Amino acid sequence: MKQSFRILSLLIVVIFLFPGCQKLQQDELGDNRKSVLIDSDMVEAFDDGVAFMILLGSDDIEIEGLTTVTGNVWAQEALAYGIRIGELCGGKDLTYIGGSQYPMRPERLDSFKKEVDANPGQDASYLGALSFPTVNDWSPFYEQRYGRKPEIRPSSEDASEYIARQILSAPGQLTILAIGPCTNIAKALVSHPEIASETKEIIYMGGAVWCDGNTTPYAEMNFLYDPEAAAICLRAPFPKQTIVSLDVCNTVKMDRQQFMAVYQSVHSEELKKLFRGNYAYQMFEEDPSATQYVWDLISAAIAIDSDIISEYKDVRLDVDDNPDSPTYGKVYETQSSSRQIVRVPLQINQERFWDIITSRLSKY
Repeated sequence: MKQSFRILSLLIVVIFLFPGCQKLQQDELGDNRKSVLIDSDMVEAFDDGVAFMILLGSDDIEIEGLTTVTGNVWAQEALAYGIRIGELCGGKDLTYIGGSQYPMRPERLDSFKKEVDANPGQDASYLGALSFPTVNDWSPFYEQRYGRKPEIRPSSEDASEYIARQILSAPGQLTILAIGPCTNIAKALVSHPEIASETKEIIYMGGAVWCDGNTTPYAEMNFLYDPEAAAICLRAPFPKQTIVSLDVCNTVKMDRQQFMAVYQSVHSEELKKLFRGNYAYQMFEEDPSATQYVWDLISAAIAIDSDIISEYKDVRLDVDDNPDSPTYGKVYETQSSSRQIVRVPLQINQERFWDIITSRLSKY
């Protein structure tokens, strides 16, 4: 008995003197939460917005912060949407940062519309942020849209520096969920190239590898918005990269029944109001036979449970980042050993996917 007491006392001393041992004890007790940093061109109650909601509603996900980038909407507008969702979904203590307002190549957006007009894809009418007035300050936009003062104040830290700092403060533990153009992450890699090897995993929504693009016949919008940034990221030596491209996104369509199941899983009237204000709700009201892709929701669901991937290929990928190329922004398979191996999901378990969405949203 005395011997057992001595061993127990010694163990307690070791744990408190050596924090690493304390963390080991915590890990052994089952704290298997995945640390995720979200980088997003956030919209309000669809795509990125619902992706953020389900991650906030996941007990096994620890969100480190949200950085925003111009893509679907302007980065400052995305910040306003992210803050409102955070207020409604228990994310008041997170770090929120408005990131890159423009792509890495300064004149990129000047040529974007011309490229699309010259070679339009099936979704060429949608130009993301360029379809809307520029938003340079999230705060007045938030107050005008929601008729209230925000409860959350974002950090003024540079988004790319924040990303690098978070990765380096927890080597090998952070998963980046990149569900917008890659501008913030690419800037972090340029300033701190060592962060690639210190990241646990990066999951993108972007690209079209073996299928047609959507904004142009050869390119998907997230990567087309900032091809230079996408190229920097895909070429970086991350230990694990997963690209949720249109190849898998095109296999998952939401019909009205599925949308209503998602909508009705939410109990909060404030959140339901956001859903009702979204174009998807209005689209299904006008045309009950319509269908809709869900893009970023697939990436978020994979971050929560990668086992929903039922078929994939591991291949070396690159991005055409030559502005003078006719396929600027295209993701393509390459045999070059200088390029990284990337996991490309081709099919997911859709029953489990929709269950992830509705079960997380039912917490609100």
